[in-house]
Amino acid sequence: MKILAMAVPLGALLIVGASQTANFSKRMGQMELPADCAQPSKIFRFSLDEVDGAYVSALRVRFLPEATLAQLRFNPQPEEMLFNRDGTLELRYATRTLQAMAAAQLELCSATPMHEVREAYWVVREPGRVVAKLIEAARIDWQWRESGTQPVPGTQVVIKELSCTGQALVQPYQLITGEEPLCVKDPVVLAKLQKELQDLQREQASFIGRLRALLLGERAYEGRLLALNAQIEKLYLKAPYPGQVLGVTYDQRNGLAWIRIRVEEAADLRVSP
Repeated sequence: MKILAMAVPLGALLIVGASQTANFSKRMGQMELPADCAQPSKIFRFSLDEVDGAYVSALRVRFLPEATLAQLRFNPQPEEMLFNRDGTLELRYATRTLQAMAAAQLELCSATPMHEVREAYWVVREPGRVVAKLIEAARIDWQWRESGTQPVPGTQVVIKELSCTGQALVQPYQLITGEEPLCVKDPVVLAKLQKELQDLQREQASFIGRLRALLLGERAYEGRLLALNAQIEKLYLKAPYPGQVLGVTYDQRNGLAWIRIRVEEAADLRVSP
């Protein structure tokens, strides 16, 4: 689901963070990360277009499944990193490190397709206060790299909503494929057509049906079967893209079923060798 962009004063956040910070806190100069990034890897880009990079002091991010520091590569390099007990990793940057950058990049090595960013926000030092600005999901792009040599299109997460006058056939958190039925527009008509189809199939398989097909050919049955199947197909609202169902709600005023789907759309991004 899209993360709503908002600013939260960090007074309470910093107090909680101080009490929940894990034992891990190191500066980049104190640790050595392997030079190579084990493939496959997933590269996340966090856009800075809604904040002034000159005032960004940190990026907080939470991965699911959880990632270790040994799996991560950074651009730019943070000055210090902290793991908090709430599962977030805080990357602290030197003053004005992000001033001239369009985005910060994290590469997750030995990644799986299931790895995703579940929470991310910038820590911004504004005049007289420090705030946390949540990053919209649409502003977090990712790329998949397996060999390091092939350009692979990236994706961005968007939320889409489809409406249907009828009964939804999917449930929240269900993974769907393209062309999968989401909703039936008229369950009563569907039941009637399905019964007609079953009756016709039984007739075709009967002795009289086989005899008629032998004498007159199969085209009579085939035409009727195709016509019924076409009517049944028109009753379904099908998914125009793969994704995950986030929720189904019904509008009592107009009888519409609204289906919200989390979709990963292709973005114009490329992975360099």
